[in-house]
Amino acid sequence: EAELGLDHNSITGALPTQVGSFTKLSQYFKFGDNAGLTGTLPTEIGVLTNLITYLAVDNSLISRNLPTEIGLLNLKSTLYLSNAKMTGHIVTELGAMKLENGLYLFSNQLCGDVPTEVQALSTSVNDWKVGTGNNLGTVCCAVGDMSCAPTTSPSSAPSPLP
Repeated sequence: EAELGLDHNSITGALPTQVGSFTKLSQYFKFGDNAGLTGTLPTEIGVLTNLITYLAVDNSLISRNLPTEIGLLNLKSTLYLSNAKMTGHIVTELGAMKLENGLYLFSNQLCGDVPTEVQALSTSVNDWKVGTGNNLGTVCCAVGDMSCAPTTSPSSAPSPLP
């Protein structure tokens, strides 16, 4: 059982693409609560297919879109990506996970509708915190696109738990 826990430190800068070389990680990949952690979630995160328990990169300044490669993970317990600066749509590929404990995407800047495949997780996880603090149900605008005015549209996203 291999794990990497670097949460609650003062790590700064971006997660390096070399995170994909930690292929033997099977239990934990914890980088949460590092307020100086910036950049994007590297696409190489999808190479960690042995990681089955816990991925946390919450309470950071990780930004931009979720990589579709995140759906390649075999995570079965908990995904913490809350309280960051992630933008864009929730990727359909998240729905491929078999999460049981929790999906935490709250307090980002995610927009659009929650894909049906991801909504299906709301019935299998014990704790579903996706909508609160996001812009779900609004049109996603490209960064710097001043002609795109976010407008509210009906969302079929499940109600987030309090």
